[in-house]
Amino acid sequence: MNESDAPEIQELLSKVAQKERLARKRAVLYAMVPMVVAAILVVWTGRYLNRAKRDVDDARQEVEQLRNQRDLLNKQMGEVAGKLIDIATVARQMEGLVESKKSYLRSPEEARLLIDIRIKFDSLNTEIVGLSETFPAVRTIGNGRKWVTVVKSNTDLKMVEEAAPSWIADYGAQSVAVYRTPNGFYALALLGDGSFTQAYSRTVSLIKSGRATDAYFEDAGGWGVNLLH
Repeated sequence: MNESDAPEIQELLSKVAQKERLARKRAVLYAMVPMVVAAILVVWTGRYLNRAKRDVDDARQEVEQLRNQRDLLNKQMGEVAGKLIDIATVARQMEGLVESKKSYLRSPEEARLLIDIRIKFDSLNTEIVGLSETFPAVRTIGNGRKWVTVVKSNTDLKMVEEAAPSWIADYGAQSVAVYRTPNGFYALALLGDGSFTQAYSRTVSLIKSGRATDAYFEDAGGWGVNLLH
């Protein structure tokens, strides 16, 4: 190596040293990236957890409020159910009192009162059915009667059965039945939802239209099986 090469070597060494410094800076920067990212994640996670905690606390308060509202509603519904039981008991007593007298001994006013009571009892029974899903105890006061409209009655079963097809054509096979009644007659009946209101309204309509002038409504709950099936 001669003296003329010394400046070039110094310049080369300076460049190498500069590149080393740049490489170390890059290494430090690259090493800091994960640390910065981790710090950002820590801060973000902390904020997210704090917000989530507030949301959980709010949700707990809402759940507690809903529970209190449910308890209050159940208490109120229990009170309503108790009142319904009292009303139903009185209504049944009134119905039983009027029904205890033979139909031919009832005055027109008593007959109208009985009809009105039965219609109101149907409305009450609808409320009872709805409440029974929440308060099964009220099912015991439900109206278990099955009212039908009798369109023909005779001691001859064949005569009653012969009249059935025309009614089946109008109302459908599932809505027509023949029963043997407790007094030994056979009754051709139109079935419905079992309510007195429907059986009574249908009876009045059939009489007024002339379709069945001898129609009457009756509780068929104890009449046994349908003889048409």
